[in-house]
Amino acid sequence: MWLQITLTCVTSLAAVSVWVVCRRVSVSSRLTKRMNDLETTMSDLQSSFESLLESHKRLRSRTGMRELREQPKQESKADIRRRLFGVASGPDFAREQVRRAHSSD
Repeated sequence: MWLQITLTCVTSLAAVSVWVVCRRVSVSSRLTKRMNDLETTMSDLQSSFESLLESHKRLRSRTGMRELREQPKQESKADIRRRLFGVASGPDFAREQVRRAHSSD
């Protein structure tokens, strides 16, 4: 009789243990599935974000080039000298400066 009671208790304890383990495995598998879903979502978001950054970079570059084309061209120093004094640089420029200095006296 004591043997039967002991066997019944051990069997019941084993059944409860198996049930608890199965329940934990079930919860664990649900958590694992949820983690996999979150990981997939995160990688999709990262891919979309990188794509948006690349598009933004291209648009910013295109806008910058358009603005650069729309700006008036700035004259170089040689162009300014040529326009003002008729010479760009070098000895001709120096002679012109001396001539202008003497003619203003």
